[in-house]
Amino acid sequence: MRPSAGLLVLASVVGCGEPPAEGPRPQLVVYVDTDAPVTEQVATNTVLAKDAAVDTLLVGVTDSSGVIDSREFIVRAAASWPVSFGIVTPEGRNNRTVLLRLRLFLARYAEVKEAAEAFVLEPPQEVTIERLALLTLPPSGIRRVWISLASDCRGIPPAGDDSTTCLDGDLNSGEVGTIDELDGGDIPATRAGSWPGAFPVPCAGPPPAGSVCVPGGFAIIGGTGVQQATDTTAVNWQGLVPVRMSPFFMDVDEYSIARFRRLSAAIPETLLPTVQEINRSCTFSTKTGRPSDSLPLNCVEWETAKLACEADGGMLPTEAQWEYAASGRGDGRSHPWGDAAATCCAASVERFQGACGSLNLPETPGSHEDTTVCAGIADVSRDGVRDLAGSLSEAVADSAVPYHPTGCPNPADPEACDCWMAQGSSGALADPKCEQAGQLPARRGGDWGSSFGSTFVAIRRSYLQYAGAGFRCVYADGSP
Repeated sequence: MRPSAGLLVLASVVGCGEPPAEGPRPQLVVYVDTDAPVTEQVATNTVLAKDAAVDTLLVGVTDSSGVIDSREFIVRAAASWPVSFGIVTPEGRNNRTVLLRLRLFLARYAEVKEAAEAFVLEPPQEVTIERLALLTLPPSGIRRVWISLASDCRGIPPAGDDSTTCLDGDLNSGEVGTIDELDGGDIPATRAGSWPGAFPVPCAGPPPAGSVCVPGGFAIIGGTGVQQATDTTAVNWQGLVPVRMSPFFMDVDEYSIARFRRLSAAIPETLLPTVQEINRSCTFSTKTGRPSDSLPLNCVEWETAKLACEADGGMLPTEAQWEYAASGRGDGRSHPWGDAAATCCAASVERFQGACGSLNLPETPGSHEDTTVCAGIADVSRDGVRDLAGSLSEAVADSAVPYHPTGCPNPADPEACDCWMAQGSSGALADPKCEQAGQLPARRGGDWGSSFGSTFVAIRRSYLQYAGAGFRCVYADGSP
């Protein structure tokens, strides 16, 4: 807190208590509440999406002279809400208008920066709930106001001229002077943890054979500063993307040889997998005596994978669907099993003349689902999907383009790489899918010959037709 001579946030109380007044000077008392879950709530209620949680509130106060005061509140518990603080009306000032800038976020996403003899947190706009409030300080007595920070406003910044700000999910913009007065009586109870988006949405129908339901909900995909896969086709991180996902069904295992064999007559010969006779690492062949039909299908072109899923009444998963499922659908996991680093027993990686052995073919599906042999971890998602971290790197429906224009390979034409953000001006994207003409499709997850670093669920790479590439399918909720 750095107080100025004329404007001061004089008192702060975490909770519902009334901030104490210092003498007879008039003051404005501000109560701030949210519907977002806080970190202590998601720690005790596993139903709530951890990615929706918040734990830090930054309050900035600006007056007409440009003097700024600020304060950081740690708000991990529901008992911390509503947050309250007081602002003294300056003596001898005719203009008593102040502008509050409120930013609510999860501290682990923020960058620590040095500023004016102090270190401050700077959260990414994409995952911050932000609101402006233009307030008039009272000439006498105490004025009380109530300001809500809505989870639906996450990622929606105020207008560039500070004239409008996101208010709630129904009214995504409004005048900065729109606030609620508290004339008297009891302080309302907090709504922390009540946001509907933090709760899972179950599937409406039964899953197709061989698949499981992935309930819908909120998640933050992507990453910053996460270890990159040692692969020349890797796509660099482009920040964080909040998403709202509908429920869907996903194959438990990667698409198998046996499953493809039933469709191969309907697939054009030019799209059939190529048999590599040199290392014999491709699993499909029209000949007899080849590997077990239970093995996952590899060496397929992206178009072949797409056609196979469509022939079975499904589709390739979008990048958002794949990462949503692999990261625990809002659980924020770095790997399908959690945040523990990958090892030889955890996933099918490092197995083509690597640290975990030397194999010429992928392993049998589910070879790493037993948690009792690997310190409690296994390559199984929260919903029972197997081999997302290893086995085969999987084709997805999207193009391998950056999440944000700042990562566009052609700086002269950033709009050509604005595929993700073009789906919504800001805020959480609903079931996003990004297909960019002229760009390679993407693939997600590591494969049996890749490095341990490839097992991070946020790793993004361009699709290649090779022995480590395969796919699985997803199905719309309610499909037969």
